[in-house]
Amino acid sequence: MTELELPQMPSGPVDGGKLDKPVDMQTLVDAFAGRMRTIHLFQRAAGDLIERELEKLVELDEAMKDHPEKETWTSSYHALGFPNLEDGRELFFGHGRLNIDARSRFALLHKNRQYQWWLAAAFEEFQDFMRKAYALVGSKDRDFWPLSDFGKVSLSELDDKDFDWFHGRAKGKDVIDIVKQIRAKRPRLRELEEKNAVETDLRIMLPLIQQLRHHIVHTGGKVIDQDLFKEKVFKASGIAANEAVESQYRNALQGCFRQDELPNTIYLLEAQDTQVPMMRHSRFRLFSNCLLAYAYAVSRHLLPT
Repeated sequence: MTELELPQMPSGPVDGGKLDKPVDMQTLVDAFAGRMRTIHLFQRAAGDLIERELEKLVELDEAMKDHPEKETWTSSYHALGFPNLEDGRELFFGHGRLNIDARSRFALLHKNRQYQWWLAAAFEEFQDFMRKAYALVGSKDRDFWPLSDFGKVSLSELDDKDFDWFHGRAKGKDVIDIVKQIRAKRPRLRELEEKNAVETDLRIMLPLIQQLRHHIVHTGGKVIDQDLFKEKVFKASGIAANEAVESQYRNALQGCFRQDELPNTIYLLEAQDTQVPMMRHSRFRLFSNCLLAYAYAVSRHLLPT
């Protein structure tokens, strides 16, 4: 088994600049896979570190369970301050101690927040790939883009336009609108969205992940109005949100939240399999795999043959 290459993590989505290699679909999907590999390795590292911290807290709790000073000796103490600009004196905005239960809860909150940010990063990389793929197909198939995507340029001028021009036009396009155009122009990809070997309806999953990313970035990972959240997902999916359909997809949407532990918070921690006690399901992996699987299908079926 060869050692996994760990490329440098970009500071943000690689949504600008020229590519070093000639632009082809294999180059685009390879670059996307490389960045997703990095995201997965960082996500696993974050999860493993916090799991070890939780194990240490369990061991400490067990070792000190009968000690009369357990609460004092197992708590962490915190004083949070900042300097007064007038005289430099420390002003405190928080102080106190966290017992083992509170420390464990904060560790889980930290793990969930890490998973949220890595999912947001994964969607941004997917978005970048999709815009580049859309630019590539537009540069090779003049009938693929709607006329509005070309702007004011005349069709006779397109022969002089290179990939970077098409990419510039594609940068501002919403990724779900790109998916809808692909759906209209490539029947095989439309079929794979709805019916596929992994039995996952990507018509719902892709806009769902987009909405999750939006709330992770803009509202701290919280979704106060979950009915509106679901409405936006269904609207973007193109599926009519009637009672039967909503019932069919309720588990996928509701599985993103845990009202009992973290009210209104996007919940991405591993879930125990009720049928197989030794197994745990990774929500992060489920969502990330949807992005990877669709991008791979796009790389195979988007360009005209």
